[in-house]
Amino acid sequence: MKIGLDLRYLSHGITGGIATFLTNLTPALFDLVAPDLLLLYADRKAPLRIPPLPSHVGLRMLPYHTRLSTVANDFVGLPRAMARDGVHVAHFPANVGMPPSDMPSVLTLHDEINLLPLPEIWRGHRKSLHTLTTMTLLHFQTRMSVRRAHAVLTVSTHARARIAHCAGIDARRIVVVPHGCPSDMHVIHDHDLLESVRRT
Repeated sequence: MKIGLDLRYLSHGITGGIATFLTNLTPALFDLVAPDLLLLYADRKAPLRIPPLPSHVGLRMLPYHTRLSTVANDFVGLPRAMARDGVHVAHFPANVGMPPSDMPSVLTLHDEINLLPLPEIWRGHRKSLHTLTTMTLLHFQTRMSVRRAHAVLTVSTHARARIAHCAGIDARRIVVVPHGCPSDMHVIHDHDLLESVRRT
């Protein structure tokens, strides 16, 4: 089964929770997939922030020219590339994803923010035309993505309940997969060290 992973979030120069999630998820997948069964899709908006790829993982770079390139890749460029590559299932790990109509897809939706009523979304952001347009587009894309996805993943039972409520879908379609720990984290057994941290 060939898996297509939309990694464009890591080629847009964005920081934050989803970037951290993908930075840790992507290399962990390298050891789990057989040769030629994982294809990563990014674009050329900014340098792609992932470690060197092993030889058995493929990378497709989509074009990027203007802000509209993201929308064009969402609806046309990425679905066409996945279909051309013979992807069997697509994973969209950053809240939105438009697979080819006949392709099974998995959507990771980290919270319900993009599903809230538009006035609530607009209230929390600067009121520039670009910001309002972006938030509005993400709102409708997320709603479409949730309804089209064959499975939705999220990070907690609270998020599952909120997503189901805001999207109007059966919560049984949403699978809770809590985030794991990064590989550089470890358990501290030194009691004195723990006590000193608790005191600070």
